[in-house]
Amino acid sequence: MTTDTAFPYTLARLGVIMEPLPGDEVEAEGVLNPGSGRGPDGELYLLPRLVASGNVSRIGLARVELDDGVPARVEREGVVLEPERSWEQGAQNAGVEDPRVTFVTPLGVHVMTYVAYGPLGPYTAVAVSDDLRAWRRLGPVRFDYDDAMDVDLGLYHNKDTVLFPEPVTDPDGVPSLAVLHRPTWDLSGIRPGEVARPPVWLEEKRPSIWMSFIPLDAALGDVRALARWSKHRFVAGPEFGFEELKIGVARLDRVSAAE
Repeated sequence: MTTDTAFPYTLARLGVIMEPLPGDEVEAEGVLNPGSGRGPDGELYLLPRLVASGNVSRIGLARVELDDGVPARVEREGVVLEPERSWEQGAQNAGVEDPRVTFVTPLGVHVMTYVAYGPLGPYTAVAVSDDLRAWRRLGPVRFDYDDAMDVDLGLYHNKDTVLFPEPVTDPDGVPSLAVLHRPTWDLSGIRPGEVARPPVWLEEKRPSIWMSFIPLDAALGDVRALARWSKHRFVAGPEFGFEELKIGVARLDRVSAAE
């Protein structure tokens, strides 16, 4: 796919700035999928997923160091979120994974959506912070049920979520915070042979991008409203060959010849 749209910026590959530390058990299986944010000190930080042996994931904090204004390396500053809650721990797994961090301007806080890999598989959870270091869990996301849509999104695995930094209007014109996410109907990767039943009206059954909303007044009144999403809408499904398996806010996947 090509485009004639002119963009006011260019992208350049700068190379790897963070990789697993040899001998560090917390990073034995990788460092990947970081969120990012500006701390109160004005510095740029990464919040990477740190994967220990047995696919146990934590979320770390690393300050980005620059060479002549270009990101070159990181200084690790520890772990900021561990899989410590029961809903972040399964029988043979545990994890807080794939953080997406947004500074939500009207609330004046950093909001992290992350994957809690718990007893029933991967589900989206929310935490908030003033400084990127101390995070307050708001718990797993709750999805309001809409009978006209014939779907309870709370029943399905959901990953790859991110909030918009500024308010928008929801389908009813209410000033709201919007979040993109990816419910998944096929559970075979988690529980072999099991496929969930998607809503009958949904033509695209592959994992796709959806949008949900949080009324701004509710979030301003109680930050816990960030973990309750409503007015869900299908936004976009896979279309091109390089996204034939699934798409998400930060991921495109295709099926390889070997698969």
